Amino acid sequence: MSASTTAMFTSYYRSDGDGVRLVRGGQAFVSFDLNVTKSGTGSGTVTSNPAGIDCGTTCAASFNIGTSVTLTANPATGIFSGDCTGTGTCTVSMAAAKNVTATFVAVPTTFALSVSKVGTGTVTSNPSGINCGTGSSCMASFASGATVTLTANPASGTFSGGCTGTGTCTVVNLTANTNVIASFSDQTTNGSCGSANGQSLTSTPTSGLCGTGTPSSVSGSGPWSWTCNGTNGGSSASCSAQASSGTTVVVTMTNQDQFSPQSINVMPGTVVKWMNGDADPHTVTVDSTNTTSGGPSSDTSFPSGLPSGQSYSWTVPANSVTGTTWFYHCRFHGASGNGQSLGTGMAGSLIVGNSTGVNDDVLLIQHSNPSVVGAGIGNDTYILSPFLLTGTENITLSDVQGINLLQLASGLSIAKSEVAATSLRLTLSNGAKVTVLGANAFNYDVGGNAAAGINHTPVTFTDFAQGTLGVMVQSTGIATGGSVTIP
Repeated sequence: MSASTTAMFTSYYRSDGDGVRLVRGGQAFVSFDLNVTKSGTGSGTVTSNPAGIDCGTTCAASFNIGTSVTLTANPATGIFSGDCTGTGTCTVSMAAAKNVTATFVAVPTTFALSVSKVGTGTVTSNPSGINCGTGSSCMASFASGATVTLTANPASGTFSGGCTGTGTCTVVNLTANTNVIASFSDQTTNGSCGSANGQSLTSTPTSGLCGTGTPSSVSGSGPWSWTCNGTNGGSSASCSAQASSGTTVVVTMTNQDQFSPQSINVMPGTVVKWMNGDADPHTVTVDSTNTTSGGPSSDTSFPSGLPSGQSYSWTVPANSVTGTTWFYHCRFHGASGNGQSLGTGMAGSLIVGNSTGVNDDVLLIQHSNPSVVGAGIGNDTYILSPFLLTGTENITLSDVQGINLLQLASGLSIAKSEVAATSLRLTLSNGAKVTVLGANAFNYDVGGNAAAGINHTPVTFTDFAQGTLGVMVQSTGIATGGSVTIP
């Protein structure tokens, strides 16, 4: 054929298995299909180089045999699997038909910002949410991408971790759960008891608690106990006051057929007043198995039970000795114990104490007591029940004295959990929030309710977080768990 002659070729396509064979002038070119499938809770797109896939809408294309095709995810957090793997991008060689899955995970709309303090001082945030003083909120949620400025008081406080600075620091573009450490340098102060220590009082002391140091919450109902905590590594002092004769303590009969508090320490001469806060009648009936004679009994004054809204009072005998115990129950909703422990159902006890103020308290976390900040000295039990919170509460629990237990009663519905190294926040399905500071020092009884006589072998904070909430406790940052219902 001469140079001036135009060569004419015939082209046609022929299907061949997974590919398409282009035959042009007797020479064959093979192409194969590349298919992209998207999955996951989030959204995104995938494009290819060379062009062909824009998925979006076009999620399949044919490429010539041997072509190296690079897939790119947008956002770059997309994860590829199948015939090529990688995060953000992956490359596949077209030696056959290929199938690739791109998984996109939804980005959270909010993230938690927490502050851990070293030393004495406060930290606040702008926008508001964090007001981290003694027993205050040191964790808050902010919108994804938010800019949050933290301010230390005194201004000599230094920040490290999620942001750095002296006096202030700013977390820019919050896109993950973040922890910031605020360090305050101050002199060591040893705690010492104040003028209320050792006194006989008619009501819970609120002043004169500490000479130096920071007071804990006051626990007990007479005698009372509290701790004056040293600062910056200083020692702590245990303090107490006893109830003078005639002091009145109140026990509430709840609509869950419980006495609250269930067990209390009293002094000789203390007046114990039972208030029926339930619509049903209840009784205060002393256990027949008690080793101590006497004790409270409302049956004489109210043979048909104490009506709703009414009260019954009994005075602890003046000659009662330390350790004297009266177990009692409601004869409609409980039963006697064995003389050595609480009975079943609706039951309670009174224990004559002394001025040392060592109490092992049982407390219900409930709407009428939205600020539970420790029961002080003793091994205390806190009960979180689904029936005692309305959804409007924001409760903070802190107790660093003794070996303490948090019981999560059966039926409790948790919508969200936020777990840090030393703190825990539970948001219940009805909207109520319970924050436990020093959560790593608590034990946990899942399904327990001491007020109803239900107790199980407790587990540690780590085991509770992993086994019940489904999250791992991390040394920094906050792990978030989903909905859980306590069986």
